[in-house]
Amino acid sequence: MHSGWRAGRRRATGRVLAGCPLILALVSILLGQSCLWAADSPSAQVPSSGQAAVGSRLAGIEEPPGNTGGIGYSAYRSAHPERLGTDGYWLTYQGKPFYLIGNGMESIYTNPPVFTTAESIERWMNYLDMLAGYKVNLIRFYAWAFVWYDKKIWQGSGPWPYTNLDQLGYDLDSSSDPYWDTVTAIAEAAAERGSIFQYVLFEGWMNKQLWDKNPWNLQRGGPLSDWVSFYDLVNVRNRYLQEKYVQQALDKLGHLPNVIFEIANELAPNPYSQAWAAHWVSYAKERIPDLPLTISEPSWHFGPDMATERYWEWPGIDIVSPHETDGERALYGGYVAGRFGEYWQRDLKKPLIVGEWCGPGDSLDYADERKLFWTAFASGGHGARSCWPLFHESPSLPWLRNMSDFLDGTTLGKPVGFSEMRPSPWVARLSGTPDGYQALALANAGKEYVIYIRAPKGYREMVEGGQLEVNLPPGEYEALWYDPKSGTVQATETLRSSGGRVSSPVFQHSEDVVLYLVVDSSPLPHQGAPW
Repeated sequence: MHSGWRAGRRRATGRVLAGCPLILALVSILLGQSCLWAADSPSAQVPSSGQAAVGSRLAGIEEPPGNTGGIGYSAYRSAHPERLGTDGYWLTYQGKPFYLIGNGMESIYTNPPVFTTAESIERWMNYLDMLAGYKVNLIRFYAWAFVWYDKKIWQGSGPWPYTNLDQLGYDLDSSSDPYWDTVTAIAEAAAERGSIFQYVLFEGWMNKQLWDKNPWNLQRGGPLSDWVSFYDLVNVRNRYLQEKYVQQALDKLGHLPNVIFEIANELAPNPYSQAWAAHWVSYAKERIPDLPLTISEPSWHFGPDMATERYWEWPGIDIVSPHETDGERALYGGYVAGRFGEYWQRDLKKPLIVGEWCGPGDSLDYADERKLFWTAFASGGHGARSCWPLFHESPSLPWLRNMSDFLDGTTLGKPVGFSEMRPSPWVARLSGTPDGYQALALANAGKEYVIYIRAPKGYREMVEGGQLEVNLPPGEYEALWYDPKSGTVQATETLRSSGGRVSSPVFQHSEDVVLYLVVDSSPLPHQGAPW
């Protein structure tokens, strides 16, 4: 007990709480799609605004187009009335607010080698059980992982069967039944466990960096000689093959209530990729209007002149998915808190998921990963784990279960009302703590607050001093100090405010601690006198 703790403060034991040229128009008619590509073909001039074609393509997709093909809107909604959805900055699932805690970027290759569909599925079931036990509820499935490898493992390694095992040729006119059987089984099993399955439909970064291994490369059996042409859907053969693949993915996975489609991973900006991406957003929404869609981008693509910011403003993109591969910058450089705050100020009203921070094994450790998750939450969004996690029980996982227990009511006795909260940096201020300490507040003003306090990088010492000032409307609040590492409430108290800032000693802790405040109209279990 530190000296700043008032007499009434007490420890808690256990858990209490566009126009078309004639030829292009004919191509469009043959393909059954509207004309988008006049200004976005590699052989054509891009409009100076960069937005005309994209805007016309996306203009109407907020309204359900009815039964336009594929499953059809009416039939789909009748069969799946409570699929994953969005409500402003937060997600809903099964008709309730849903907080997503993600697990990086898995693939068929997450735990190689496997040689049969049955073996792959068995390993995945065990993996999903392990994650569910820790309440990790997002699988981000990377369909293009096979491109990274120089040799095949089995015919289920990717969406297309191999034709040349020495040079890895692909038959893009066919599909790999073992692959789709495995992917469907994984997505269905995730749904049974209450988890979300995010399918990464296309790869962006790798198209340029690893073009020599891409199935669309002429040397691999594909129709194209260069990576830029991948985004040219005026090429009839290219467009046919891509649509064939996308339609199969929609047919296999789009009916499931727990699926997110990620149009592309890290779609590097180029003169043609915006219109290409807009085509797939429209294509998917025309077939399944309420299918959640996102496009992920790394932080170095951010800025007013970059495509990222425009992608996320599109009406058909439902989730904002920034990547920050520099975990240290994400956490201690203020990237996550700053970026999320900016998105809230811009009033995007879309859920935010930051992913692919590469912490453990780089300059950060697993404690930093825990801090990143809590930082994402207190900044008004969600987190997903570091790149390429393996099939093993990471030291981070028990801490993530603690976090889920805190939010879903297991710890507090009732769930945290995060869906009514917003990042509120003006609410909390620290003084007297070591340099580099930070307090982040998520608040439903006058009703409920989560204030996350974290130490600077590498600081492990026990902190027994410092003051936390909290700006509160008048009222009486139940207050709990919570340890994210142990998952327990350390102390409870009653806090009265006449309006304005109220000061409280920071509860002793190492690395991080949480202060939870809720208005006393529905008190949490506690004993003792107020302070």
